[in-house]
Amino acid sequence: AALTSFTNTINTSLDGAFLFSGINADVKPLTDYNATPTAANKQAVADAFLAAFGTTPDDPANVNISDVDMQAFLDGPFSDLFEDPAWTTNWSAASDQNVKSRISTSELVETSTNSNDIGVRKLAKAYAMIADLGLENLNENAYKAVVDNATRVAGEAVQNVANEQARLGIAQERVKNANDRMSIQIDIMTNHISLLEGVDPYEASTRVSALMTQVETAYAMTARIQNLSLLKYLPL
Repeated sequence: AALTSFTNTINTSLDGAFLFSGINADVKPLTDYNATPTAANKQAVADAFLAAFGTTPDDPANVNISDVDMQAFLDGPFSDLFEDPAWTTNWSAASDQNVKSRISTSELVETSTNSNDIGVRKLAKAYAMIADLGLENLNENAYKAVVDNATRVAGEAVQNVANEQARLGIAQERVKNANDRMSIQIDIMTNHISLLEGVDPYEASTRVSALMTQVETAYAMTARIQNLSLLKYLPL
């Protein structure tokens, strides 16, 4: 159930874009482990188990698997399933490259993550370990080896996911600060535009008319001054 919930979470989409696919936003990032027909990641786990022990995970004969052999399997063939190229072949279709957003003329910020992150791989590894290695058929020592490994890997995954959350939190804060700066700039420009455009047209018309009257008066006075001549007042 946890593995299914984890897969659904990683495959979350918003407005048609998958959030954990990096720049491959149109591709579902994580293969559904419990899909029908059998998914590639589930088949890879079964094949690795068969190659290591000669049995399938649901075989009662697995009671004979020792804790040493189980530990060797977990550290070797099983772990390899969550490393490249097996991970990107069987588990994840996401891009390693995250979405970058320009938040100012000089700043580019990674504003997404992807399912190839180490934390996601480790969570998938821990869930698959518990869900599909046939724990009910193992002896006590082998069972303990699996559970101890799953617990350790899950703990590491939580720390890795927390680190990724912190990185995204920093990116979110930078975006918020950039938005705040742009809001201030927009307010300043809006105020200036309002000062330039927010003139009462009737007042402007009245002021222009008054200026025109003053100009016409000045022209008339100039014409009269030009007509003034002492010759008109001197006796001939």
